[in-house]
Amino acid sequence: MRKWLILVSVMLLLSSVAGCQPAPKATPISIGLVGDLTGPTSSLAGIAYGGRDYLVYYNEKCGGISGNLIEYELIDATNDLSKEVAAYKELITGLKPVSMHLWSTAMSKALRRDVNEVDKIPVVSESMSGEIVDPVNLPFNFIAGPTYEDEVMIVLDWIKELGGRSVVFLTGPTEFHVAANKRVLEEFKYPEKIGVEVMDWIQYPPKPTDVTAEMLRAKELTPDFYWVWDTPDGSIPVLRAASELGIPSDKFIIGHWSMHPLVIERVGAEGCEGVKSFKLMMSVDELIEERLPVGLEIEEFSLTHKLYTRNWEYIKGWAESRTIVEAINRAIKKNDNVVPEDIYQFRQLVRDEWEAIKGWDIGIGVGLIDYSDHKGWTSMTPMVCRNGVWEVYGPAMEIKK
Repeated sequence: MRKWLILVSVMLLLSSVAGCQPAPKATPISIGLVGDLTGPTSSLAGIAYGGRDYLVYYNEKCGGISGNLIEYELIDATNDLSKEVAAYKELITGLKPVSMHLWSTAMSKALRRDVNEVDKIPVVSESMSGEIVDPVNLPFNFIAGPTYEDEVMIVLDWIKELGGRSVVFLTGPTEFHVAANKRVLEEFKYPEKIGVEVMDWIQYPPKPTDVTAEMLRAKELTPDFYWVWDTPDGSIPVLRAASELGIPSDKFIIGHWSMHPLVIERVGAEGCEGVKSFKLMMSVDELIEERLPVGLEIEEFSLTHKLYTRNWEYIKGWAESRTIVEAINRAIKKNDNVVPEDIYQFRQLVRDEWEAIKGWDIGIGVGLIDYSDHKGWTSMTPMVCRNGVWEVYGPAMEIKK
């Protein structure tokens, strides 16, 4: 297990960044991060590094939160549930953080009781499962953007808008792959409500290499569309097999985690032509080009630091840490600009201020966010691959009310 424990000197120069206010008594503020840096979902490790890098940036720019040093630790738990739980407990007992980044769906669900009843710590999960979004019963759980269930329903709406009437689901077998799709099909019964037939749900092994047999089954069903819910590790072999079997690539919609340059690089431009997906937020370069706040921050940061990636997932982690810091700043301000000595009181204050964030520009081009629903925002931008490049397909989409 690899760790980074960074303790930045309090003697950093203060600047004019909003929220950079000295505190009467400087007290270290701890934030924990659990990610997958070397495991099966490490193609998305940029999220964890983006979350860490914002804390580096903020320390260097502001000398900590309201003048209080940020202390943090990032642990590589390799998307292994036992390691993820162990990492969480290690951070809780060692670092004693006021907030934390969690990683997988399995981790986020397994720790719901610990997070909400035992440790009472506000967390943001990289998983966007709807089963961890419940402001009443899970008051300390937050995510950034629409839930997985939201996305599946948006996909089904999109299929209908495109003239499709049938779809085959293609996923792996893990909690991440199955849970949201199952809820939409069995609990929400959404396909029946909008008149789209799910002809079959074909599952392939985790971390697949050859899914030819599964894709032959899918091809024989001749659906109007195929919905592939996976990270690049699963979407790449699916699209490769589809190309080899002559299945038109423009019949595929892949989940937002797979709207990744790696997919086009490994499958090839021809095999990805017309493939559709979603963009949760802009990439580093898009934000810089648009001169949006987070783009300007990262542009400044990159002058003295090497970025792990410039893909959109780096922005996700950066924006999540930015939101945590905003909530902590507000909590300290409400407490007469003093960090509470009682960690449980501090966590509760941060949770309350996080949930109260409304009409705030997170700085990534998604408009003013509202965390009363613990999501922040619920829109996604439809994308399509054209000539080896992901392009915007149309205006942002949300669940149809």
